[in-house]
Amino acid sequence: MTRFCRLLGALAFALVLHFGCAEPHDGSRSDGAGSVSSSAEILDEVGEGFFQLEVESDLWMQNKYGVEDVQLPDLSHAYAERRSARARELLERLEQVDALELDHSQWVTLEIIRWDLGIIAEQARFHWLRFPITRYNFKWLGVHDLLQSFEIEEPADAARYLELVGQYSGFLASLLGQLEGQLERSIALPRTELDQVVPSWQELLDSPSTVFPALSSPPEAAPEGFQGELAELYEAEVRPLWQRLVDFLGGEYSEAAPEAVGLYQYPGGKEYYAHLARASITTDLSPEEIHRLGLERITAVDERQAAIRGELGFEGSRAEFRDLLATDPRLYAAAPEEVHDRLMAHVERLEPQIDAYFERLPKAPYQVTRLDPDLEATMTYGYYDESTPSNPRGTYYFNGSQLDQRSLLGAASLIYHELFPGHHLQVALQNENETIPDYRRESWHYAFGEGWAEYASMLAEEMGMYADPWDLYGRLSAESFFATRLVVDTGMNHFGWSRERAREFMRENTLSSDTEIETETLRYAVVKPAQALGYGFGSLEILRLREHAQSELGEDFDIRRFHSALLDYGSMPLAVLERHVDWFIEQERSRTTP
Repeated sequence: MTRFCRLLGALAFALVLHFGCAEPHDGSRSDGAGSVSSSAEILDEVGEGFFQLEVESDLWMQNKYGVEDVQLPDLSHAYAERRSARARELLERLEQVDALELDHSQWVTLEIIRWDLGIIAEQARFHWLRFPITRYNFKWLGVHDLLQSFEIEEPADAARYLELVGQYSGFLASLLGQLEGQLERSIALPRTELDQVVPSWQELLDSPSTVFPALSSPPEAAPEGFQGELAELYEAEVRPLWQRLVDFLGGEYSEAAPEAVGLYQYPGGKEYYAHLARASITTDLSPEEIHRLGLERITAVDERQAAIRGELGFEGSRAEFRDLLATDPRLYAAAPEEVHDRLMAHVERLEPQIDAYFERLPKAPYQVTRLDPDLEATMTYGYYDESTPSNPRGTYYFNGSQLDQRSLLGAASLIYHELFPGHHLQVALQNENETIPDYRRESWHYAFGEGWAEYASMLAEEMGMYADPWDLYGRLSAESFFATRLVVDTGMNHFGWSRERAREFMRENTLSSDTEIETETLRYAVVKPAQALGYGFGSLEILRLREHAQSELGEDFDIRRFHSALLDYGSMPLAVLERHVDWFIEQERSRTTP
């Protein structure tokens, strides 16, 4: 999700845009009310409006910037319509900006906002095809986390908490409205995911203190009568909605749940998938083109892997080599602590080479730790979490469950993707960069962010990190995995592949275990369609742009300066990045030409 951090209502600070470079030219535009605004001022105004759109339904942003009047997400169709309409209004205002009046950094801001607002403007018409009820999607709404972790230190906190519980009833009502509206339109969550969702809500109904700890253990600072008021509110408003949700999901909704997976099967599903794919890869390739690119990349990687198998003296087939890898005890950890140590050993080995490829490094340190065990069943791998004031270390959380099914063949490639020179390097540099507007420091585009991380993992080969052929085979296996995502994701959502066909394709072309394939195929077809496209596509696009710059600049190409050109401007859509790299090429020509 793209995040912007600019002034909003209760935020107790004012943002100053740091555009750097030249002042705007003296051209200006009327705001329609008689006053005149420069293009830079209009851009500032639209940026603020965009931030408001993002933060009003984003609990993570509200918490990060200390918004006192936190508002739980509104999942209603009416809100989706208002949000898209506001995006269209901002886009109209943006038409008054003359790009020739802006310096390059301002131009990047303009194009980022234009792209992201365009995506938001289209979202309302696909509202009924969204599935916020899946365990993964619901988790990242952050609602239960907020209610579970809310601290009551004085009476005012208790009053605010009760207000949030009241909001929660409205939140549940909007969630139910979404599900009922889907059913009216012949849309329902596939059974394979629904069978996991219903028990999770039943558990909450049976153990309400999981979400509302104060029901069983009132905070010491809570005023007299607080627990009774909370219990009354829960019984009167929350519990009936929980019960209604469980009954509806397990009854009428379940009866309509399809056995098939993939967006193609729903009214407007293919169109929605094309929208999601565009939002993920942040350029205009069609699902057919993405699918073909994935197939081509798998073939190229397979040729390299065949050469490595020959180098290792293995004369059998790819499938037989996979069987060998699955039984080699060297590739599996005995305990989560061993996973931690292996990951850290790889990144520590890379650290001495980093200055040869990058001009600037982030100040924030990093670490590796195990994922919350409660999340491990629904997440194939782990994830990187950026540093914050409360947690100043960027952290990669690894999945420490079922270690006998989690090969560490690709451990080197994985950690170069997640920490250095991948996510931590890129995200921490962006967070610490005071030369770009604050809201661009919060920006996130999957194809750029995940594409950079995967490109960084490829880059580690140039840095000599895969001298061991086993590590290189693991690296290529990761590349084949991301290329396979391009094929399987489009296959299930656009071409109508069955989940079994997708599973079989992944078994044939990746080293993923059956357990991993189960969660991955659900992710592509149900939980986050198109999101996984950004990894493989983004890395290939960044690599293509680098090769383009090298071809244009020849001996004057400087890898450190190229990386700075990408990282110094923060996350952006790849459609914008391509034009930004063209600008970089011209700047380098000017710098190196006498």
